[in-house]
Amino acid sequence: MKSLLIFLAFIFSTLAQSAVNNYAILVAGAFRGFGNYARQACVYRAYNILLKKGFKPHQIIVFAADDIAYNLMNTFLGQVFNQNNDRNVYNNVMIDYKGDDATAANFLNVLSGGRYLGPFMKSIPLKSGKQRQVIKPRQADNVFLYFTGNSRNGQLNFPDGSYVNVKEFLATLNDMYLHFGYNSMLIMLDSHGAASMIPGAAYSDIPMKTLIVTSTDEKGTSYGISCKGNSVVMGKVIGEVCLTTEFSDLLFLYLEGYYDKKHSLGSILDFIKQNNEEIDLHAFGDKNILRDAIGNYFTIEGVN
Repeated sequence: MKSLLIFLAFIFSTLAQSAVNNYAILVAGAFRGFGNYARQACVYRAYNILLKKGFKPHQIIVFAADDIAYNLMNTFLGQVFNQNNDRNVYNNVMIDYKGDDATAANFLNVLSGGRYLGPFMKSIPLKSGKQRQVIKPRQADNVFLYFTGNSRNGQLNFPDGSYVNVKEFLATLNDMYLHFGYNSMLIMLDSHGAASMIPGAAYSDIPMKTLIVTSTDEKGTSYGISCKGNSVVMGKVIGEVCLTTEFSDLLFLYLEGYYDKKHSLGSILDFIKQNNEEIDLHAFGDKNILRDAIGNYFTIEGVN
């Protein structure tokens, strides 16, 4: 009897370890201030989409300055909107790295599974008092990284003024793949000059099983929509801001209801192109990932 129990425990342990446990990292990389409303609003909307698709809070890591919801310039104090409707996307959001903790160093630490800052820093809480959350994907897991903000001149900019340059970014991605061996990683950069993170000489430095999609070329602008006088929610203007961006709005519309989870990731890009030809989409790295089912990245149960 004891042997049977040990055997069953082993089987259940093996099944638990083999189960897909996808992760998402959502980054509002814009500088601080109410003027960058759209970037945080996009991250909050993405968070709620993933929750509805089955992700648990511990599978989503969020970076945001968190300085717009309760900003005195906000017409709807404590609420954030990403469309011209009454849906408060700030609701339910758990921000892991906010304010002074939303830094380039903490971002690289998340990607490296805590190895960037080392084991000593693991025991030191963030300025917010929270523990440092990281991801450690396994070979069956997929990872979705979404960054919105500014990345001109080959730098992913963070709210505190720090940044991740091209060399650091690609080196950390390679370290992440070599150390954890995730199944696939989808990276979407909706930012000014997004493609500058992948200069020509760096194409070969993108790790295996990794696809990077950018919403602009090396010098392009990630345009906002529902801006200023059009940032109207429930009959009131939010302020001199944009609610969202062209790329992210279409991405989220598709994920919220325009697709079957068996559709390919490439269908997302097709949808965006069909609805806005001005968006200058680029894809770098393992383009075979575009054939993967959307459900394998944006749901927990996959498409089995």
